[in-house]
Amino acid sequence: MTDLVALKAKLADIAGIDTLTETMIAGRRAFGFNGLIAAVDPNADEAAIESAIRSAAELAKFGRLPANKIAAPAAPTKEAKPMSTPAPGSFSAQIRAMMDEARAGVAQARADGIAKVGEAVGKLHDAKVATAKVADQTRHSKKANTPAKRKQWASTANSVLKESGDEGKAVRIANAAVKKHPSKKRK
Repeated sequence: MTDLVALKAKLADIAGIDTLTETMIAGRRAFGFNGLIAAVDPNADEAAIESAIRSAAELAKFGRLPANKIAAPAAPTKEAKPMSTPAPGSFSAQIRAMMDEARAGVAQARADGIAKVGEAVGKLHDAKVATAKVADQTRHSKKANTPAKRKQWASTANSVLKESGDEGKAVRIANAAVKKHPSKKRK
């Protein structure tokens, strides 16, 4: 223990030093005064104690003291080592392998899904273009005057257009098909 009377006399210029006390907290020497605490190593000399008390008083002038400013203990500590990779065949290695496999499966499924969606969007676009072309061409046939005949005309024209790519041929064949379509007569 330190001679507190002598220490108080040396530090008389510090406000509230007359309330100086010394205790052991968590293996460290703690000096309390004026609502402040200065902790030092158990083997600290008088100069280190005086310096710690003066530093605490100086920092208190600026408001709150910075958090976690306690010096490391003098006793040697274990050196921190990075985590090692798990041994092959261990539980954590199996879990890691399963997680890696799951991540790879999710990535593959995502890629497959994006490809299928892209393909479907392409087909929808092609269908939209073909339907628009045929819808524009229905005016070429005066015989397709009922919904059933228009449907037959469009179906025939689309299939011929898809096979040959020739719009003129598609229109001619669709017109011929509609002419052959029997019209329903009402009695």
